[in-house]
Amino acid sequence: MADFVLAGDIGGTKTRLGIFAKGKTSRPLLRYKAIYSSRKSERLEEIIADFLGRHQVSIGAVCLGVAGAVVKGKVKATNLPWKVSEDSLSQIFSWPRIRLVNDLVATAYAVPLLRKNELFPLQRGSGGPGLNIGLMAPGTGLGTALLIANDGDNYVPVPSEGGHVGFSPHEDDDLELWQALAQQYGHVSLERLISGPGLYNIYCWLRDSGRYDEPAWLAEQLNPENAPRLIAEQGLKEVVPLCSAALEKFIAIMGAAAGDLALIGMTRGGLFLGGGIPPKILPKLRESRFIEAFNSKGRLSDMMPRFPVSVILNDQAALLGAAHCALAHI
Repeated sequence: MADFVLAGDIGGTKTRLGIFAKGKTSRPLLRYKAIYSSRKSERLEEIIADFLGRHQVSIGAVCLGVAGAVVKGKVKATNLPWKVSEDSLSQIFSWPRIRLVNDLVATAYAVPLLRKNELFPLQRGSGGPGLNIGLMAPGTGLGTALLIANDGDNYVPVPSEGGHVGFSPHEDDDLELWQALAQQYGHVSLERLISGPGLYNIYCWLRDSGRYDEPAWLAEQLNPENAPRLIAEQGLKEVVPLCSAALEKFIAIMGAAAGDLALIGMTRGGLFLGGGIPPKILPKLRESRFIEAFNSKGRLSDMMPRFPVSVILNDQAALLGAAHCALAHI
């Protein structure tokens, strides 16, 4: 029997691959890893072939978390022109066992394995083991997933495309924001707002509304590729009012949507924020705006403080979860 498994976290910006071995606990042990730029390769198979060429070990099982809806072992990546299938990969690489899962399902597998120093609590709540868990991950896109408690500490991951549900305005100016994006996109999904491109959408709406002036130096530097990073950086510094307002609105919308997900899944075991954005804006998430929006749920507002909320600090959580899934198949 092969001693190693291959795990992957396939995102719109980065593709992370890792080779893991079984550890003494339920947490897999990472042996080799690499990060590739997703957009620099025409096919996922090119990246995998390069990685395995550098680390020639016997692979017993494979699990790849892909940003997209996985149906019957096939997936079209949401933010990439890649089509991936279990059958095709198995034939190309002669793998005995392979499973494709949504990238948020991969991250969900990792949540019970995370250590305390890999999490930052935003709201302590009163959760515990054996309770449902929710996951929201804003990055290049927006992913969501649930872990349904099943018999003690065992969980069943539930894939979701919750990032594509409709945005629901919560504040008066949210209606103006929705109208502006509806004219541009038609359907206004949560991902149009709670993602890197979403932060830029909010920024452009505030700029075009005439409420804030855009500094000339910032206008010269901004483009769709670097805009989310620059806006977040300036918003954290609080020196450009337009960026500060955009980041504040982004956080409020994310908090409200996270609270919605907590209610949908009754995630008393915790609502976890993954993806690339939350750790980078942690100083702002620690302020009151996010939790206020999370807890503001009308008649159920008194219940919401019981839901634990944490930011995942481990940027390899999806890779860890995919490895855990792969090892379960050996």
